Amino acid sequence: MNLATHILKKDIRHSAILLAVWLLLIVLQFVLIGSAINPGDRLMQGLYSFLSTLVPLFQILVLIVIVPHVIQGEPLVGTTAFWLTRPISRGTLLGAKALFAIVVLIIPPLVAEVIVLAANGTNGRDISLAIPEIVMQQLALILCVAVLASVASNFGRFAIMGAVLLVVMVLVTAAISWIGIYLNPEMSFNQYANFPLVKSRSVAASLLMIAAGCVLVSHQYLTLRTKYTIAGSFLALLAITAVQTFWPWNFLKPNLPHDVDPNFNPALIKAGLDGSVSASDIMSLRGQGAPQKNIQTQIATDGASSEYLIEVKNLYPALASADGRPVPVKPRQEVFYRNQSNADALEFALGGVPVVNPPSYSPWQYTSLFTLDPDIYRQYASAPLKFSAQVDFLASKYIVTAEMPLAKGSRYDQGSQHVVITDILTQPDGVDIVLRQRTLNLLFDLQNDQNPQQTPDAAKVVYLLLNKKRGEAVLQKQTGSFTVDFSGGVQRLVNHPLRLSFGSDDNNSQEIAPDLSSEWLADAVLARLELVPVASFSKEVTVDQFRLYGQITAMQQSFHGTAAQGVSPEKLTLLHKIVLPASPTRDQIAEYVRAILAASQGQTYRSNTDPQVGMIEQVGPEHLDVLLDLAIHSPSNEPPYYLNVAIQHLARPEDKALILQALPADHDLIELVAKYGWEAEARDTLISVLGQQQNYMSISWIKSAATLKDPATYPGLKAYFIEGQDTQQTYDAIKDLPSLDLSDAVDSMWKKARYGDSKMDGCEIAARYGHADALDAAAEVLALNKVKNSYAPERARKVITECTPATGDDNALVAWVRSNHGKLVFNPQTRKYAPQQ
Repeated sequence: MNLATHILKKDIRHSAILLAVWLLLIVLQFVLIGSAINPGDRLMQGLYSFLSTLVPLFQILVLIVIVPHVIQGEPLVGTTAFWLTRPISRGTLLGAKALFAIVVLIIPPLVAEVIVLAANGTNGRDISLAIPEIVMQQLALILCVAVLASVASNFGRFAIMGAVLLVVMVLVTAAISWIGIYLNPEMSFNQYANFPLVKSRSVAASLLMIAAGCVLVSHQYLTLRTKYTIAGSFLALLAITAVQTFWPWNFLKPNLPHDVDPNFNPALIKAGLDGSVSASDIMSLRGQGAPQKNIQTQIATDGASSEYLIEVKNLYPALASADGRPVPVKPRQEVFYRNQSNADALEFALGGVPVVNPPSYSPWQYTSLFTLDPDIYRQYASAPLKFSAQVDFLASKYIVTAEMPLAKGSRYDQGSQHVVITDILTQPDGVDIVLRQRTLNLLFDLQNDQNPQQTPDAAKVVYLLLNKKRGEAVLQKQTGSFTVDFSGGVQRLVNHPLRLSFGSDDNNSQEIAPDLSSEWLADAVLARLELVPVASFSKEVTVDQFRLYGQITAMQQSFHGTAAQGVSPEKLTLLHKIVLPASPTRDQIAEYVRAILAASQGQTYRSNTDPQVGMIEQVGPEHLDVLLDLAIHSPSNEPPYYLNVAIQHLARPEDKALILQALPADHDLIELVAKYGWEAEARDTLISVLGQQQNYMSISWIKSAATLKDPATYPGLKAYFIEGQDTQQTYDAIKDLPSLDLSDAVDSMWKKARYGDSKMDGCEIAARYGHADALDAAAEVLALNKVKNSYAPERARKVITECTPATGDDNALVAWVRSNHGKLVFNPQTRKYAPQQ
């Protein structure tokens, strides 16, 4: 042991300069990791991120020089090999070099990083997870370099062999990857979305590298059979590359919860397909052959409180024909991840405080079911099939993890995660809050299941401004992080700056947000909500009349009208707390209505029979002017739904002046104009709005303008007929207006609609005006016979049978149109077509 210690001291002396540079880089690396750069300073954040990547790279390069320098102090090959020139036993020398690696190359960086982690508030559990990761990564690198250095007689040969090995390794890795892509390109790309499996393969490859490195280095030191060591190195390289690419055991997969929340009962949950099934193309990565078809739809669940969010984790489908023969399906594409939070779930976590600017959120999640070869899809495209699947679900709910006062230095600490408010920036229309977050990215943490290089799920952590005194919560706008990151997600201690913006959001202009004045902010806190899983469960889903394209009507009937629709029990409880004072003032009425509208935010479905309508109607018709003022000055682009419905119900003939005065700002009041016949008095407004060339207006506006039979309305009516969304209804309203020639408008409309999604809306009109290609369009629809609009085939059939002498079933009608293409003559008097004689 004394000789081994002597060799250790000698190696340290001979490598002193290299070790000094290496240790300096280690210190600099961990000073950077533990530094507190101002999150609001983007320039320094970019520089910090760049240096945090560059310094570790330099450290690795110096280490790659140190290892061969130490090993080749007593070469293992060549005429200067130690066993020829020095009386040192092989085992003693191996022990001395191993002691150098442990004492000098592993312990210092390990201790330094543990100190940095502890100084930054990392708890004992996470430090215990970080230690084996640090040792494993450092040891794998050292042994990889040591194997190469042990078979080289000098550093020059080491460099040459290293360059060759690097080229071979890159080529082998590329060859294995591209062979996998060639054989199954879609599956090869999809596997990288499974981050826990990627981590498992990395650990397995590192452990194999350590084991192989120990064996090969020991073999070279103890036997000096260099050829066998080199051969073993290439075999180890192939094995490590194969493990990194094909390792199947996902031992770092997170454990899903089972019945964590006693209030959640999976037995009460129903699941099924809902809505429409659609087929999208998956183009071949090699550009050969027809695209495969990705079949997707919505998976709906019912029976759970709005407190919970339920998402699909896995799906195992089976498809069979009507007579029971299995239809071959391929693995599905990835589920569309949820990236928005749900207002009901947030409000439940907040104890019923309404979120006044909730995100646009659908309770359903579009999910890929399976993919099909194009030939299989073509064979069964219009056939009824039997679909079955086991669907694995994960239920989660929000919990409030922190309520931080709006002041610099306010912080949230939970385990190894720390969040600090570093700045509060008042904006003219809101406030920005700058945070510094420190968290861990640990290889052996089973909860670390998301690739740090991917955008995090914005629904997992949500920040709101919470004002309990006023009973309002304001969700952050869609802004997010502004980090400039060059690290590639390899750091264990992650500094993540975040800037949260609250206030008016142009991307969510349909919602109501309060004025975030200094008085409002004085009573507010920054609430941090985290989405935590509470239960995982599976359900069997079956559909007997499943089609690869179209509606699933049976499931629609099963789910519509359930708890997923309308006003939730939580919102009803909140609404019951809102009471209109006796003999209210104008301000009290306004506050009452705003409270109802705020409590109603986030509802996916609204109906004029919902209780909010009746609550607003309690103010009475004598206060209609207050309601109109609220509608006109709504912060959104259009008045809130419930307010408008109540106004429609409360308005009386004697309120004509008020209605006409508000009409330019509230276009929905056109329903009252049409109801009471006030079109003549509203003439100027009707013409003015028509002249604004809007793509969408209420059809009542068009009908009211048409009742004037005023040539001044014709340009606007024709323009809307061409550009608007209600082609057929607009045509029906204006076709009989005196002295209005629609020929040129029909030409323009049909040019726009011919190859668009709304071709059937203009097809019949165009056919009546001599556009023979409208018959071709109708024949296309009949031939396809699987469009989303179930009325389209019926309308196409009507166009052909009423405008031509063709008869028979759909196939006969299509054949007649196609056989007479280019031969049809249009009769303007009868507005019909006949083959040219």
